[in-house]
Amino acid sequence: MSLGGIIIVWVLLAGLFALLCALVPRVRRDQLRIAAEMQTVSGTVTEVKQVRRQSQSVKICYTIDGKDYTYRCYARPDQYQADQTVELLRHPEKPKRVYLKDQFHVLTENEVKLMIGGLGLIFLFGAFLALGSLNETMHEIAKFSKYPLIILGAWGSYWIEYRIVRRGIHGTGTIVYSTRDHKNTNVIARFEAADGQTYETRPMRLPIRHCTREYNIGGQIGVLYAEKTPGDAVIEDDTLQLRKLHKTAVILTIVVSLFLTAMWVLEKILFK
Repeated sequence: MSLGGIIIVWVLLAGLFALLCALVPRVRRDQLRIAAEMQTVSGTVTEVKQVRRQSQSVKICYTIDGKDYTYRCYARPDQYQADQTVELLRHPEKPKRVYLKDQFHVLTENEVKLMIGGLGLIFLFGAFLALGSLNETMHEIAKFSKYPLIILGAWGSYWIEYRIVRRGIHGTGTIVYSTRDHKNTNVIARFEAADGQTYETRPMRLPIRHCTREYNIGGQIGVLYAEKTPGDAVIEDDTLQLRKLHKTAVILTIVVSLFLTAMWVLEKILFK
């Protein structure tokens, strides 16, 4: 790629990054306005698609001031059915800005910061790849940086789990989804965090042999959530397995890190 092409790519990436960074805080401001006004509008579920084992895509149609609109979102399995009437929270001045009332919560400041930080990393990675095509030296740097990035991602994933399991805030939730097959029990709970907002835990998939209780919809159950980002939450029973696997996870992450480091050094030596 020529220098002119590199500059164009950088400008486009920078423009996209700036736009997204401006939109994320604006979404939070809109959510705060919605939470303050609490205006509602009725909608009708017109389409439901199962996209993953524990998620469904939902299409909802609603009308404001005589004009029809469409809202799409994701929900837990079996939460909505076609032709179901649902209640949406709406922005008083932006008819396209709506949220399902039973899913709505305002982004926290820390969630906004994490989103912007993630966008920044994506931008830097894209800019770095573009720079790598400018000359051979930068290309080699980009090529051999993949192993450190994978190692960083592995430790990042471990830290997310550790932050919830070892430092999470205890709360009480209500089971809103529960299924059981011949191997596993799948459970989701809804809870109110310290900030007064309602959240749902990630799905718990617990082997039946480790189940010590019944998980009935409507039952109360303990949850753990991250203090600054309550959307990161798990059912306490899920953490029992995570705690048992804690040492194994640490050892495995260390082994993977050492292996990738060795591969990185070996590749540099053999293909320098």
